[in-house]
Amino acid sequence: MKVLVEKKERICTVIINRPEKRNAVDRETAGELVAAFEEFEKDD
Repeated sequence: MKVLVEKKERICTVIINRPEKRNAVDRETAGELVAAFEEFEKDD
């Protein structure tokens, strides 16, 4: 998993964890970001 999500009460932190690629966003990472934001919408 290249995207880490930490939830604490009503605050979510999204971390792109690809230090070897300087945290560049590739297709897989973009998909993980989309999935994370879709989960945020459900948790309103």
